[in-house]
Amino acid sequence: MVLVVILSAPFHTSTGSSTASNAQTGSTTVPDFSIQCCFSTGDGTVQVTAGQTYSSWGWVYSLNGFAGTVSLSLNVPFPSSITPSVTLTSGAMAEPDLSISPPASTPGGTYTGSITGSSGSVTHTIPLSITVYPASPPQQGLVCFSPTTSSCPSSPAKFSAPLGGSFTAYVVIQGSRAFTGFNIWFQYPYGILDATGVSLGGSVLPDAKVQFECVDGQGSSGCGYWLGNGPGIVALYATGNQTAAPTTGLLYSVTFKVTGNGSGGFGFFCVTSPSGPWMLDCASVFNGSTDVNVGVQGATFTTGPGSGSTITVQQTISFHDVTATLGGGLTADNSTRMLMGSISVFAVNSTTGQTLLSRTFTISIAYGSSPSIKFVLLIPASSILLGAVCTVNLGNNQASCFLARDPDVAGAGFVNIVDVGVIFGDYGAVNGSALYNPSADLDGSGTVDIVDASVVISVYGAPVFV
Repeated sequence: MVLVVILSAPFHTSTGSSTASNAQTGSTTVPDFSIQCCFSTGDGTVQVTAGQTYSSWGWVYSLNGFAGTVSLSLNVPFPSSITPSVTLTSGAMAEPDLSISPPASTPGGTYTGSITGSSGSVTHTIPLSITVYPASPPQQGLVCFSPTTSSCPSSPAKFSAPLGGSFTAYVVIQGSRAFTGFNIWFQYPYGILDATGVSLGGSVLPDAKVQFECVDGQGSSGCGYWLGNGPGIVALYATGNQTAAPTTGLLYSVTFKVTGNGSGGFGFFCVTSPSGPWMLDCASVFNGSTDVNVGVQGATFTTGPGSGSTITVQQTISFHDVTATLGGGLTADNSTRMLMGSISVFAVNSTTGQTLLSRTFTISIAYGSSPSIKFVLLIPASSILLGAVCTVNLGNNQASCFLARDPDVAGAGFVNIVDVGVIFGDYGAVNGSALYNPSADLDGSGTVDIVDASVVISVYGAPVFV
């Protein structure tokens, strides 16, 4: 079970002439770090059911040019784990994982704990308040993904189809108590797959009727209000007449189109309110007002043979009097999770015809489960650096770029929190005013505005190739 929470130590940044509250010795600002954990409440509370696992992640930030290794420890009265250490470069951020697993025999109640980060003589500690709920009653029955409508496979189903193909996954219940409805949500590998339809046809629930449906953020009224019902999530809440126990059969079916190359998992989860918490490995089945406790079994998908993963880059983009022509090819290797290739850039002054840049960039980027990969190609076309801001969509194997002033304002080699701080620190400044910083005016409009803020946020974390 996962209920996620943010716990934060003080976090400050300073940019330009604006100085935030940081660790100081006399008049000298001392390099430091801060810890922030975990998504999403920020009040130091954790909620978990005995016998289940709370999993989340946090952030460790470099402050005032801090660079070094931060050792982390999670101090709680239950089996637990946390990434033991993270190494930061100046201005960087790292994301440690953590988990807390109170045994099933743990009495219900509130327990205390903490997260501590240390580097040399500097130590920061975040307090935790852990609410443990008594263990759920024994499970009877299983909800699973299945290639058939009649039963659950003995191990997690493995789906496969070629790029451009389609297939149907069945959400099946097996051996449960009688029930009158279900509210079942699951995540799937969006960017590789796209859910195209949900059906109650053939459901084992008699006279089943949809009460709420949400597929990739589209569906019933209020679908967009609920946390997590965007791309890559399917939710179906249905009620009907009582089933006969033990119940085995189809709950509903989902059709998918294969839109990308790669592999990923299907996982059930529960959401109790629009603001959370999320409970992983959970399916809600009920008989009137009584919950029917069932287990869950996920599935995996891998794009089948015959699929390609070559992305062609061919585009001409402009910014004021600079025109750049981009050409090249990229390959997404889903076995190594690397995007590799090369892009040639030829930039000219469109007024004078002067050549400003002729360079071939070698691209090598590690990627995760996100279908979107972003990067910046640095173009030193004037006293204010420009950047070709590029996005590769692994879902449709297409790339697109636009030209702007370099969003890596701090020159760290990637877009980070310092760059965000510069843009927002200069927000509203107009060309000609004392506060105006042309490097923060990414679209060159003469005002540091919402467009500039949107650009820097959209490419946060993107590497910059020189």
